Amino acid sequence: MPRPFEEADLTLEPLPAEPFVPVGAAQSRLTRRRQLTLADVLEAAWVLPGYDTTPGALIADSFRERRLAPPVPRVTTLSMRVTTYLLSTGRFVGILPDSLFRANAKCMGLALLPLKFPLRRLSAGVITVRYRTPSPLTERFLACVRDVCNGATDIRGGARTRASLRGRPRYVQL
Repeated sequence: MPRPFEEADLTLEPLPAEPFVPVGAAQSRLTRRRQLTLADVLEAAWVLPGYDTTPGALIADSFRERRLAPPVPRVTTLSMRVTTYLLSTGRFVGILPDSLFRANAKCMGLALLPLKFPLRRLSAGVITVRYRTPSPLTERFLACVRDVCNGATDIRGGARTRASLRGRPRYVQL
């Protein structure tokens, strides 16, 4: 979100920044390894957003901060549906927002890559018109967005409990 945000008739509610996580197919040889290095995955077939987009620029900056050239993606797309499908085939690796990974891990057969490589976080926010009462539906939607961003509920709407987190693959919070 732009800083500072100064609009007389609008208000900004920043949401918690969401981490990106490195992902591959659960049956992939890379995700089954105990530990990976960047050298192991830099030559892999990547599916990533274009580096001229906001998420792509954040990913590229994460590599450049470590004095590494960003990987050359074999497929460039902003479509999360295409990205998750290609990742599920086992032929690609990629980087997804954590909430999208959590929502698709089980049904698409995705797993986190055991890679210790902190990625930048994507910031977002809710912009509303000042002095205007939101509709009840809008309030309910915003409450759901806040819960998902704070990790209180799954992106599909289910409450997250300790039991639901038990089977979840472990990874380092980035």
